[in-house]
Amino acid sequence: MASINDLVAELKTLVGSVSTVADKGFSIHSMEELEKLAGYAQPPLVGVVYNGAERLENSVVGVQENSSAVFVAAYFTVVVVMSYQYMTDADTKVDALSLLDELRAAILGYQGVNTRPWRFNGEQPLGSDSEGLIYYGQTWETRLPMTSNN
Repeated sequence: MASINDLVAELKTLVGSVSTVADKGFSIHSMEELEKLAGYAQPPLVGVVYNGAERLENSVVGVQENSSAVFVAAYFTVVVVMSYQYMTDADTKVDALSLLDELRAAILGYQGVNTRPWRFNGEQPLGSDSEGLIYYGQTWETRLPMTSNN
């Protein structure tokens, strides 16, 4: 059964399959951590954040409601950091949107360590006080079986 660490590593590998950010994917815990990394490494950068999990209604045939086997949805955010030049003729938003398209194509539906597909939940710009940088977040989920050792 896949662990959360396995899933984070898988997302980092999928991010790394996009040539623009091949060696610029990081496992992070917060936006602040990624903002600090952006001060040392040249964007574009991508951070993978685990957002938690929630129990899903048990839909496994033959599993009783009081069983120790359940499915959970595990949620992740892929955060993209791009340089943003807004006072010049080169509008870098186009590059950021193209990178988001490439990441979606690389991740959507992939079935790896978990054998269940990655599902796209949404995408939005993220606020930041970093001058000259823009941030976008893509939210992803995959479903996991959880069982007790008892």
